[in-house]
Amino acid sequence: MGTMQLPSHKSVSLAVKSVESKRTGVGSALFGAAWEASSQVTEHIFLASLADKLKDHVAEMDTLRWLGQHPHWGFGIGLAVWILVIVFKLGKEHASEHIAIPQSSLAGRDVNTGGGTLSVGQTLTQTVNDSPSARVVAGDYHETHVRHVDALAEARLEEFRQIDEVIVKKNEMQLREMFDFPDQMAFNIKRARHFHWPTLSSQSDLKEIDEFFVGGQGLIDLDSATRLQVGEDIRMTNRPGHIHIINMSRKFCDTRNVLMVLSSSSKLPLPVANALRELDAVLETNVKLIATTINESYAHNQRNIREADDTSSDRLHRTFNLYWTKFIDLKPRADATSNAIRDFLNAPKDI
Repeated sequence: MGTMQLPSHKSVSLAVKSVESKRTGVGSALFGAAWEASSQVTEHIFLASLADKLKDHVAEMDTLRWLGQHPHWGFGIGLAVWILVIVFKLGKEHASEHIAIPQSSLAGRDVNTGGGTLSVGQTLTQTVNDSPSARVVAGDYHETHVRHVDALAEARLEEFRQIDEVIVKKNEMQLREMFDFPDQMAFNIKRARHFHWPTLSSQSDLKEIDEFFVGGQGLIDLDSATRLQVGEDIRMTNRPGHIHIINMSRKFCDTRNVLMVLSSSSKLPLPVANALRELDAVLETNVKLIATTINESYAHNQRNIREADDTSSDRLHRTFNLYWTKFIDLKPRADATSNAIRDFLNAPKDI
């Protein structure tokens, strides 16, 4: 009697795996065939649709056929175009980040763009919009610039207020008195009388004259002077019948110094500063007119000086009154300064 040998567990396991492998292989083959057929159908539909749309575009169809026949060239051309686009974008961002030029330093200048011109303000705004880093730089500059402009504007307004109080608001007589012209003229006439007739002046008269001019300055009228060479020195002396030195009071000197400080301020607009300098030039002219008037009055009639303050004489105040006929009014120069300020502020001149 023969014996039947049963398969081992290992043999059974291998047989099962062989069957499962065959089933899996058959399934994969069927799936691959179906996917390839589907891809071919889809590609056919796409190409048919594209061919239908481009049937009237012969050049485009020829290009597509050429790319189909030369796929490597098509890939190379596409890669080159992509690289050029990337390089162009990077170059544009790099150029935009270099705009940190203060707009005020280039104000009024134009930038040539090839197709026209753009103002610097337009160029700066366009670049800031394109570049975040430039936007930050321009923002910081704008904030600093605004603070600087505000400080300068406030300083200017303060000086405008000072000019308004010191000069603009005063009428002609107030301006003459502020610069001490009436008293300066009166006391220079007293000096001239003492110069020509020393014995007529009392000690109290001389003391009064000296006290008035304490802290003041002297000005030489060259038209009334003569140059003398003494050794290596040159000295100035008066011409016969002339006084050549005019004394100025401390009040005049102090007030004029305020005017000179204002006119030399770097914060004042140039037209305003020039108007103040014109006023100062008129002041100097009027000071020199003191000597001119006294000498002219003395030459016409010596009694005009000798009896200038004699209330019983018909020569009373003759020289004093002659001076005011020659005097250059100050108010028109003050008004010119006011107009310069109004022009700068764009304010009407009739308010």
